[in-house]
Amino acid sequence: MTGRRAGWLLWPPAMVAVLAHLGLGVLAVVEYARMRWLASEPYEMTAISAVAGSAALAVVGALRAAWP
Repeated sequence: MTGRRAGWLLWPPAMVAVLAHLGLGVLAVVEYARMRWLASEPYEMTAISAVAGSAALAVVGALRAAWP
């Protein structure tokens, strides 16, 4: 019974992590849209691309898990 209770206790922090990840993905897309100088800085462009891509894959994975 203790293992099941511990499992339920992990859901709230997991949800916080997921929402934070999606929030960073939204922020990355906004940066793409608003910051014109971003294309001239390869490191920043790569970092923001990785965050936006990761958030997009997370959304696709969640949709695939919800509707098999």
